[in-house]
Amino acid sequence: MGFQAAWPALGLQALGLQALGLPALGLIVAMSLACSSRSPEASQSDSPEPAPVATPVATPTLALSFDAGPTPSKEEAVEVLERFSACILARDLEGAKAEMRIPEGLNDNQVAFFLRELGNGEHMSAEGLAAIRDKDFGPLRERFGDKAAAAAEAAQLPLDEAFALGDLDQAAVFCWDGKRFWVSALHHLGPDG
Repeated sequence: MGFQAAWPALGLQALGLQALGLPALGLIVAMSLACSSRSPEASQSDSPEPAPVATPVATPTLALSFDAGPTPSKEEAVEVLERFSACILARDLEGAKAEMRIPEGLNDNQVAFFLRELGNGEHMSAEGLAAIRDKDFGPLRERFGDKAAAAAEAAQLPLDEAFALGDLDQAAVFCWDGKRFWVSALHHLGPDG
């Protein structure tokens, strides 16, 4: 059985610096200050006094620090999967859609059909969800190796934004948008694993 694609309601944000963990670009500003002890009145004086040597002043710098934002964690992925599955099992289609990445081109009827199919117990079950909680978590490319690109394509997500809980035998695949996870694909989460 192949991957069952699932998609979140808000869609994928445009890929930009924020999706890469950098909220904005900034400049590091450095200013140099020169100080002279010579007053304006002294400059108008007729005496050929040598000008005092400028005293070096520390150069202040403004260093901007960027918060890279939240870091993807297994705990958050499990929480999203649990919210999604609770909605599916309760037949709360709108709640489930709020936890999914829904690709462009799918209409509401297609999404509703897919979600009802997930809720029939064959593709996702309490047993399957319990079994996956203890599986390893990480970027899809690390979890699926040379199969990662195909799995990301099947789930219609960029490989760099894809994470998996599980392995090739049983998995939930998520999209990380730089702030949170969205359920993107489920693989063998039924009662038979």
